[in-house]
Amino acid sequence: MAKIVDADSLLSSHGVSHGDLHPRNVMLCGSDLDDTNLRVVLIDLGCSYLSDGNSGDDDPGDDTRLPVSPVLSWDVRRLVHTNFEALGWIDWDWQAWLEEQWSDSKAYAPITDVSRKRWLGFFYKPATRSPKWWANWTVVPDQT
Repeated sequence: MAKIVDADSLLSSHGVSHGDLHPRNVMLCGSDLDDTNLRVVLIDLGCSYLSDGNSGDDDPGDDTRLPVSPVLSWDVRRLVHTNFEALGWIDWDWQAWLEEQWSDSKAYAPITDVSRKRWLGFFYKPATRSPKWWANWTVVPDQT
């Protein structure tokens, strides 16, 4: 999953949003899934769209243009990971794993209050619900 997140972050940093990131659109190239050299290829960019780039910079004059940290772009509250979780690709605490992997990464822009507000928007407040709060929803049949 780390390679998938990095691949999506790289794509986004160049101004392309995949638009249909699901396990069916991820090719794993190699014979051993535990191999650190396993190559990940994102396919089916038919729903992709262009943006101004997924830069985590708070200062538009900064020339470093580092991509936004996956801790923000893949935050559990944004539900980006749910397609992978539903199919059993993720069976661990997603947010804790993101923070362990990328909180101190120099490959991504530092996480600041400004970047948290920018990338989490409505979800900027600390999560107060379980990461799987939607799992307890009940569909009520139409009474009409």
